[in-house]
Order: sequence, then structure tokens, then C-alpha cells
Amino acid sequence: MMRAGRAGAPTSVTSIGMAGASCPVTISGTLVVTLAEMLAGLTISQLANPGAPIFFTPKMMVMDMLTGMGKQGSTEGAIYSVALAQIIDRHVHVPLNLNGFAADSMVVDGQSQAERLVNCMLAALNSPAISMSAGKLEAGNTSSPLQLAMDDQYWSIISRLQRGVEVSDEALAASVIREVGHEGSYVGEPHTLEYFRTEQVVPSAFNRQSREIWSAQGARTFEDRVREGALRVIEERKGDRLPAEVIEEMEAIVNEADERMT
Repeated sequence: MMRAGRAGAPTSVTSIGMAGASCPVTISGTLVVTLAEMLAGLTISQLANPGAPIFFTPKMMVMDMLTGMGKQGSTEGAIYSVALAQIIDRHVHVPLNLNGFAADSMVVDGQSQAERLVNCMLAALNSPAISMSAGKLEAGNTSSPLQLAMDDQYWSIISRLQRGVEVSDEALAASVIREVGHEGSYVGEPHTLEYFRTEQVVPSAFNRQSREIWSAQGARTFEDRVREGALRVIEERKGDRLPAEVIEEMEAIVNEADERMT
């Protein structure tokens, strides 16, 4: 952390407390431990290199009392992220990297989607600088290209939630409402044409057709459409590789660092 600070590289202060094991079982108790650890890291960083760029990466694990396993996709973890984000925003003013797409499921299934959406939506509404773990399963131990493509779809929804409601003379559309009146339609209004693309989010793999059209097009599920889109992108981008000399230079840097650490 001190070396990175001297180089001017942003550094993460990470706290991974496990509620019920290395931290109190209560969310508020885990917040106390987390904040103490991260503020200690912030203090060390700034004493060594005043003004060094830094951000916080808190992860709340929850120890399952039946299995002893640490869980990342818990509801408690989502509440923890919201509470911590509010404390940091009000009192510390350091950028946050939250574990938004956290999930404990082993595979891409209903559990995975439920866990990550609850965690990511609650975290995103507090506008962290980074929302990590896209494509991750099994408490971050497994990566799934299919889940990553699904998370890309979810992010368009989450980004819309973050934008909220525009309140302006143009958005309120009082003049348009008066002009259309109670018997008219807004379908053909220039105001509708101007705003519908930004007001309404339509994830590319979501179905918005009637059952008849959906059936006629093969009755494909959300997972089917996401997989097809991901494979299409992979096929189209096969030639987009870094030049060989750049890859060699990167590997040399990594190898040199490995040698210094052993």
C-alpha cells in the first residue's frame, strides 16, 4: 500500500470480516470492525504518503451456522453494504468498491439471480465507485461467462435505477399535457420521441413480445438469448488480441514480480 502510494497508484483498503466468526454476528457489530480496519488502513496510507489515492473495498461474509461456510450472497451482506455506504458518504468521503454481484450459488440458476440482484440493486442505489463480482458464483470462487453476460443485462436495469426521476420543465411536460388534453394520445408527440429512449430501459435479451410472437420465434428463454448473444460477441471479437510484443512485455513484468515475491 505504501509503495503504491509513492507511485501515485490507487490502493484498495480491504476488509473481509465474517459475521459470527471474525466479527460479531450482528450487522452493526461487523460494521464497527470493518470501519476500524479500513480507517486504520487509510491512516497508514495518508501518514506515509499524504494525498495518496485510496478506496475502500469492504466485503461482509456471513458464517452459515449450519455448515460453517462463509457466504457472500446473503441478505445481511446487502444490508451491510447499504449501511456502510451511507456512513462512508456522510463521514469519510472515500470512494467505495462494493461486492455488488455477490452470489453463493454453485451454478447459474434462480438462487444466483436472486442473490446478485438483491445485493447489486441495494448497493447500486448508494452509487459506489465500483460494483464488483460480475460473473462470479460460489462466493467469488467460480467465474461463469454466461453469468457475466447476464450481469451485463442486469446492469442496464440498475443504471436506470441509479438515474432516478428527472424533474425539470421538459420532463414534467405540463405544456404537452395541456396540448394533448384528456382525449388525445401521446404516441405521436415529439416529446415522446425525444424522451422514450432515455426514460425506458429495454435490456437486449429481455422478451417484450406477446406470447404468440415469442412462441413463433422459438420460445427462447432469457438464458437462451443471453447465451446466443455472448457466443456471437466471442465469435465477432476473436481477432481482437493485443500485439504479441505487448503480451510478452506484460508477461515479463509479471514474471519479474513473481521472482521478487519468492
